[in-house]
Amino acid sequence: MLILLLPVVIIAVLAFSQYESSSTHFKRYKQQNASLLKTATINHIRDVVYTGTNELCFYADSPGHILITDTNLNIIQERVLSSFPDSSLKRVIICRDKEDNTYLVRSKSRQVIIFNSSINIKDTLPLSKDLFTRVVMLDHGAYVLRGFDITVSKHDQIFIKGRLHDGIVGREKNISEKIGDAGLTTDGILLYDRQTHRVIYTYFFKGAFLIMDTSLNLISRSPTIKPSEHHEMEAGKFSAGANNQYTYLKPPKMINFQSCTYNGGLYINSWVPGAGESADVFRHFTILDRYDQADGSYTGSVYLPLYQGQQMKKFVVTPTSIVAIYDNTVVIYKRETI
Repeated sequence: MLILLLPVVIIAVLAFSQYESSSTHFKRYKQQNASLLKTATINHIRDVVYTGTNELCFYADSPGHILITDTNLNIIQERVLSSFPDSSLKRVIICRDKEDNTYLVRSKSRQVIIFNSSINIKDTLPLSKDLFTRVVMLDHGAYVLRGFDITVSKHDQIFIKGRLHDGIVGREKNISEKIGDAGLTTDGILLYDRQTHRVIYTYFFKGAFLIMDTSLNLISRSPTIKPSEHHEMEAGKFSAGANNQYTYLKPPKMINFQSCTYNGGLYINSWVPGAGESADVFRHFTILDRYDQADGSYTGSVYLPLYQGQQMKKFVVTPTSIVAIYDNTVVIYKRETI
């Protein structure tokens, strides 16, 4: 979740959003309960870098390190990253491309470290002069950011395309909302699907997702399940010397949490009960709703039993399983057809 704040004196309330009940408060169907296959303790586990036929790769911090395991979660290789320059790796984004390069993006220093398939440093390059909050690597050194473009507005985030050796090469046109709240009320998850070559953005606090091509042309804007009740959210701008800072004035209501893509589908971890469904369901399950990238339609849901009552932090879908990250634990669930 995006946090840009330093509480001092309120200047103005910049955003007000009210999410109405709608036809997208639908009833879930094609429900499947996934079964737990195996677990492993990995301290400070943060993210799944990639999944392969015979191996899984994870990122963990304190200190930052990359681990490769077999499909039974036995560690095959481990590489500590804390010896690298600027070793404060708490706020990083990590992903892999089809050439088997791994990219570790340090948002604070706005740099990307490129590793080869053996997890040795291949290069370190600047990524953007402007502040960004989300990034995905495409192919052949291209990337897409969600960040601040000072040529358009200082107070909104947009989607920006760049290349590692060329800098910024393109910007979206009229896709992102211009609210003036530094992107707080429109925060979310940015994804790239290498099978469909689609850039996808799922919102945290509104029931919707965007699908774009790699040139940042909007393909579709589709709804997800939404709360049945009205929900108001406000963001405010604060004065902090010569700078403005932003924060939520009311606690936002999470609608869609983590998300991932697989085989033409978009899987979203919903925090909202469906029609006729009690909120008590979340005391026992984590729910993943699947949408078809081709037309944005809902196609079914998977119910993952909670692991020791914990909320799932990240997940990825593979051909036969769902790999989920909890506090210091990796859990693999058996996946069915959805």
